[in-house]
Amino acid sequence: MSGQDSENPASEKMADSYAMALKHNNNTHKDNAEPDAEYFNVKPVFILESDIFGSSKPDKNNYLTHTELFKCIDLTIPANHLNGLQRVIGGVWRIYPDSEEDRETLVVSSITVRKKRIEVYPRNPKYVEKESPTTVRIRIKNIPLSADDGQLIRYLQNWHLEVLNYQRERLRIDGFVTNCQTGDRIFYVEPFDITLPRNVKIGKYRGLIFYKGQTNQNAEIECTKCLQKGHKKSECTNDWKCKTCGTNGHISKDCTAEFDKNSQADSDVSSEESDEASEAESEKGEEIVLSQSTENLLDITHTEEISKNAELPTDTNNTNVPDQNPSELKSDETDQQHPEQCKKKKEKEKNIQITSNNLWSTR
Repeated sequence: MSGQDSENPASEKMADSYAMALKHNNNTHKDNAEPDAEYFNVKPVFILESDIFGSSKPDKNNYLTHTELFKCIDLTIPANHLNGLQRVIGGVWRIYPDSEEDRETLVVSSITVRKKRIEVYPRNPKYVEKESPTTVRIRIKNIPLSADDGQLIRYLQNWHLEVLNYQRERLRIDGFVTNCQTGDRIFYVEPFDITLPRNVKIGKYRGLIFYKGQTNQNAEIECTKCLQKGHKKSECTNDWKCKTCGTNGHISKDCTAEFDKNSQADSDVSSEESDEASEAESEKGEEIVLSQSTENLLDITHTEEISKNAELPTDTNNTNVPDQNPSELKSDETDQQHPEQCKKKKEKEKNIQITSNNLWSTR
């Protein structure tokens, strides 16, 4: 056997060379292990296939490939700055840039795939809470699109918040992300203990801040439009409520309830005046009836005197007696015969005369 080995020195040389080659490969792998770990120190960014295809699953001919996505990323950052490109279950793609600058460029600028602008997520949108349970997501609304995002970041930093990342929300229609922005800014910050106000003024703009676990500090504020608590008139979307009658649909200066109340009061006053007028007319009617009864009584008395004078006998033989009124003669005889009746009659006539004088004075 030793003779065979001596006869085949090439095989011995081959074995030595194979062993050397294997040892060299192992040493090379060990030497490169640490640089490979540093190779992926930059966190990946993510895109979703649902932003491209929507809720429908594409056929095999329309699958998104590594080559196509690689060329699309090359339009945003240089392709040689890309360390890795990986598709995982659920239609999620991981993109590994080689620097933080390239990572921020991808998140801010997004990428275009098949003539559609696709949002690049700083974290896996399907597992944000699981992968980053200590991150707080803040949404700022009502700030114009023309406003600088740096102004919003400085506002949050003034509250001593550490802003990790941010993005502008884009409108999604039928499962597709469009280039149209909604105006909302999404900020990812480290957890904090303070309470941010709901209504804020950032520069010359007024905005709204929302985040999970936020307490509403405006609970005691009363809206002057709908008269409800918890918001201001500038934020109110309810209908106007009247402070006078408490119904919706109009304001106090246009309220007709006060007018109806005044109309009812006027009607009550007019009814009282009409009652007073009717009472005055009834009193006047009573006075007229009394005056008419007094006049009738005087007429009856005068008629009785005339009838009595007509019944007296005439003495033509007595020429020495001077001419006298028959009524006076009759009254004298009656006074002499019945002095009590005469007294009562005079009192009655006196009362009638007083009553008639009073009536004439009132007229």
